[in-house]
Amino acid sequence: MKKTTIVSLVFAVIFAFCPRDLTAQVSDMDLYLNLGLTTNDEFTFDPFIWTAGASIDIHLGRMLMLSPECDVVFMDFKFKRMWLSPGAILNARLGLFFAGAGIVK
Repeated sequence: MKKTTIVSLVFAVIFAFCPRDLTAQVSDMDLYLNLGLTTNDEFTFDPFIWTAGASIDIHLGRMLMLSPECDVVFMDFKFKRMWLSPGAILNARLGLFFAGAGIVK
């Protein structure tokens, strides 16, 4: 857990100081598709758990963005059981500072 936290903090610091073009965003909505792997609390890939989902960024003016999302979680490559994981995130952007909070079921 410590290694994951340290790696996450290193990436956050790197991205915080990288130059960005914040004026490139012109659309009111952006759609993202994702595919990922996850582990259990023992950090092993047994069982093999993978996710697929979509997220939409809805820009509410220059500073706020609402991002509803939904992921489907599968066990191994058997499609007998799957779980839906819906959620929503509200993000605020103030200059180069970007923060968000949300809820996922």
